[in-house]
Amino acid sequence: MSEDGFWGLDLDSIVKEHGTPTYVVNLDLVEKNFEALSSTVRRIYSRFKIFYAVKANPLITILKLVRELGGGAEVVSMGELEASRRAGLNGGEVLFNGPGKTEVEIEAAIGFGVYSVNVESVEELMTVRKAAERLRVKARVGFRVNPGVKAATHKYLALGFQGSKFGLDAKSYRAALHEAKRTRRFLPMGVQMHVGSQVFRESDFQKGFLNLLRFVNVFKSVLGFPPEFIDIGGGIGLNYETGDTSISLNRFSRALSKLVNNPDWPDGTTLVMEPGRALVGNAGILLTRVLYVKESNGRLWAIVDAGMNDFMRTALYGVKHRVVSLTPRRGRPVKYALGGPVCESSDVFGEYVLPPLKKGDLLALLDVGAYGCSMSSNYNGRPRPPTLVSRLGRVHVAERRETIDDILRRQAVG
Repeated sequence: MSEDGFWGLDLDSIVKEHGTPTYVVNLDLVEKNFEALSSTVRRIYSRFKIFYAVKANPLITILKLVRELGGGAEVVSMGELEASRRAGLNGGEVLFNGPGKTEVEIEAAIGFGVYSVNVESVEELMTVRKAAERLRVKARVGFRVNPGVKAATHKYLALGFQGSKFGLDAKSYRAALHEAKRTRRFLPMGVQMHVGSQVFRESDFQKGFLNLLRFVNVFKSVLGFPPEFIDIGGGIGLNYETGDTSISLNRFSRALSKLVNNPDWPDGTTLVMEPGRALVGNAGILLTRVLYVKESNGRLWAIVDAGMNDFMRTALYGVKHRVVSLTPRRGRPVKYALGGPVCESSDVFGEYVLPPLKKGDLLALLDVGAYGCSMSSNYNGRPRPPTLVSRLGRVHVAERRETIDDILRRQAVG
């Protein structure tokens, strides 16, 4: 693939100015993905809200675009809450999730006036009550439930199975509802679930949705009114062999149609979704240069300057991303093991058949817009890479390259 194949950008000039490794995110494609999801859902059910899962890629630039498109932010930490605020989102456009919210985070979320704080335990609900009492307000709360579905995905990405750390089981859920009913500091708003990430099977979505409706019926029976919103989470899978979400989006939409047309679906309820990867996954690339080419006992290695600290997904999940060479060279394709500079055997991106490689060649790791820069670290004392964004052919820095001083500034010396 030529450089022109990447959104018409001059990647060689980008690398000359910004170096490698460097992330590039195409905001035009993020917008396209957002509109594709919106139009798909709109054909099925008109009353819905999209809250972008900030954990996928927390760039304020992306959050600003999501706000422009009419979406909100799903956050799980103080940092993500503050990024959303700086992107111009108001409290009603932010949804606060997470199984381990601190008292400080809960109070900040309530004070900001978030759309809902979705609790995952009875003890957490008590913490919300105390925060609401301190602030002398009523807290908008939702209830994250465990749908009891083990989705066919990586074991680290399955979230809704029985015994998971996520959500309330049936007994705890009922106890939380009764507590919310007798406490004046709560405004019970909705029910939420999430079966997992990278979900492709329609049956996994369908099972989760049907089980969610059972929790909705309990909500109505205990509180005496239907939920204002029903939150189905995210999880729409991205095919990393093609960079396409259309197959899983089609399966998701069929399951969604059955959900909102079910007799137990409350009239007038807002459908809430929390997509992350489906919006940004295929919109990012990671540029990296070949440092060395070597042979080891018959295995040909290309060592590159991007490592697992820059992009964790392969080491963590064992997933293989597409890689293309951006340096034109003739010759018979060769199989290379692609390894990074980090001193771990897991710092390997996989084996790829590529044109003959030499020191200095430029490569692109594809479909890294989700859980790429957001999961990067300083392991091995390595500064995190910058992220550039493009929109309508114009490129600017959304997140600068870290420096050694940035890394060491937090340390106390002496």
